[in-house]
Amino acid sequence: MKWFALIIYALQVLHGLESATNCLEDMNEWLGMFNVKLRHMREDIESVSACSSWENHLLCNLLCGIYVSVFTGTHVYQSM
Repeated sequence: MKWFALIIYALQVLHGLESATNCLEDMNEWLGMFNVKLRHMREDIESVSACSSWENHLLCNLLCGIYVSVFTGTHVYQSM
């Protein structure tokens, strides 16, 4: 009877490992998409900061603050 309990336990462990693997695969996919979005945001910030107009400076400060907020989870306000 103990072998039956061990088989049941092993099946439960395998099911848990499969669930964890699925979660990790989902997280990997989500992080990949997040990485692409952050890369595009960095490129946008760099292109805006390359221009020297006052409006672009304000826009760059705003985008940098948004980028930092998204990336770190904190709110950052830069002086203009």
